[in-house]
Amino acid sequence: MSTATQYKAPQGAAAGAGAGQARRGGGGELLQGQLEAGAGARARNPPSDTLEAIFGLQRGFSAYVDDSRYPRGRPERISALCTAIIQEAAELQATTNWKWWKRQTEFDEAGAKEELIDIWHFVVQASLELGLSPSDVLDEYRRKNRINVERQKSGY
Repeated sequence: MSTATQYKAPQGAAAGAGAGQARRGGGGELLQGQLEAGAGARARNPPSDTLEAIFGLQRGFSAYVDDSRYPRGRPERISALCTAIIQEAAELQATTNWKWWKRQTEFDEAGAKEELIDIWHFVVQASLELGLSPSDVLDEYRRKNRINVERQKSGY
């Protein structure tokens, strides 16, 4: 079970967050067009519209959450959200067969998706806490993606 209900955005918090995917071509090179423009279904829902919807849902969810246990200071809220992200990542990992010494089980894809979305809730909430809009997140993602691509090109 997620701890998502323990966290609430402060009154008047700004929007923000997002992500993208990199795919590799046959030779291992990043397909930049897929990173920038998206493909297939994403063309029907531009990334910024999708992020706006996700951030709107998170802001709406936050209105229902009891904030009496939510830290008051921004650094403390970010720290609490980091802890929640780490915990949810451990729950995601638990859906895999990472214990090589244990009898292997079938991968629980539905459970993995649920845990990943729990992580997204906390990432989006942290973005709200930092005052990032969906546009800001996309800009920051693109900036960092360029750095990561250059690092890979230079043998990082």
